[in-house]
Amino acid sequence: MEMTHVILLVVFAFWCVAGTLYGFRVKAILRDRGFPVSFLSNNFQDLSYFSELIRDESDLSKRVDYMRLRTRIRVIFAMAYLSAGALAAQMILWRHTGAPN
Repeated sequence: MEMTHVILLVVFAFWCVAGTLYGFRVKAILRDRGFPVSFLSNNFQDLSYFSELIRDESDLSKRVDYMRLRTRIRVIFAMAYLSAGALAAQMILWRHTGAPN
């Protein structure tokens, strides 16, 4: 495997782990606030519950914290998708142009 592939794979793995950790943080917040949470499934449902929590939060400082957390999660998802796309593009180009000697 070419070094570029390894680097892109490590970057992708980093963003996946970061996304997982932030996802569990959201699940813990939702569980503490009384929302139904499954730690093994329903991840997209949890995000909609989190948006509902942000919308209904009356404490301004908590609402801002939750909004920052949601923004971080969106950035992490975007970076994971971009790094996966870069890895796929690199591997496709490598395959079609021939492996370096």
